[in-house]
Amino acid sequence: MKICVLGGFGVIGRAIVEQLLTQTDVAVVAADRHIQPVTDVFGDHAARVQAVEVDVDRPASLAAALADCRLAVSCIGPFYRHGVAVARAILENGCHG
Repeated sequence: MKICVLGGFGVIGRAIVEQLLTQTDVAVVAADRHIQPVTDVFGDHAARVQAVEVDVDRPASLAAALADCRLAVSCIGPFYRHGVAVARAILENGCHG
């Protein structure tokens, strides 16, 4: 299974990615507008992380980040600005959010 963490390089998103990597065996997509080398951020678990640059204002960008993921967690804020677009993209791409 693959899980997408939108905002995966932010403070909360990174903590969620780290917990997924240490507590499960799932593959993780860390999607963010500013990505970093996964080996620098996630160390020994980097092989299970795919970094994807995402722009929440571009639906195609969100769709690319969510491709092949069964579950998505959004840590993108502010929610009042991006929440509806992110929820729509998650549903349209067949993910559970």
